[in-house]
Amino acid sequence: MLKKIASNIGYTQLVYDRFNKKLKTNYTSSQIEELVQIILLAADTEITHLGKNYYVWQPARKIQLTINANNYRLITADSAKKIPAQKKAAEKSQWYQRGAKAVHLVYLNREAKELPKLLSGEKTMIIRGAAGRKSPLGGRARAGEDIYFVETNSNLVVNYRAVIKAVIESEQMTPEESASFIEKYANQLQLSTKQEQRWTGKKYLAVYEIANLEKIDSFYYKRKKNMDDWIITEDIATISE
Repeated sequence: MLKKIASNIGYTQLVYDRFNKKLKTNYTSSQIEELVQIILLAADTEITHLGKNYYVWQPARKIQLTINANNYRLITADSAKKIPAQKKAAEKSQWYQRGAKAVHLVYLNREAKELPKLLSGEKTMIIRGAAGRKSPLGGRARAGEDIYFVETNSNLVVNYRAVIKAVIESEQMTPEESASFIEKYANQLQLSTKQEQRWTGKKYLAVYEIANLEKIDSFYYKRKKNMDDWIITEDIATISE
């Protein structure tokens, strides 16, 4: 990819000026272009594709280039390796993109008695939905992965673990179709009236069949403010205490 960028990279007069200003240099346009080629073709140069940009870091020269991923136009240069917030999030999820097995921690509705229903076998599925243009969880829960449970309005103690036996995700649905989807799995879901009202009408729904539910040594869930009701991690130890 670096060779392809080197062959197609473009420049504007504005970026020449920005390059010199950011790096505190006084290079000519030709000198900038020559340096950029050296950076792109160096053996130790690192490249990261994030969103609409490539971030190219040359550790020996301590220069980072930001390049548009669509037209290969140089956007700016920096004298330090600057990691956008989105890139940090992407780095955290790279383990998942490599196909690693995920671990899940999921809130169960205490008022609807979801955990007791699972323990009795009366309930064998849990449900999630999305109103946007994507499936719940983005397809990131897969059969065979471990799932831990914590109850809403509780002291965040985790006592039970199970395995996701199957995942069934819908295509985009009308409100009527979502109601039919819920009705199809009503016996396995055992939803309360409030839960039915919550999920009916979602454009996308998914149900997750639960198996091998077992009691484990208790631990506390280390919740952060920005965490939602379904947490996906590589190691449960990262969110426990």
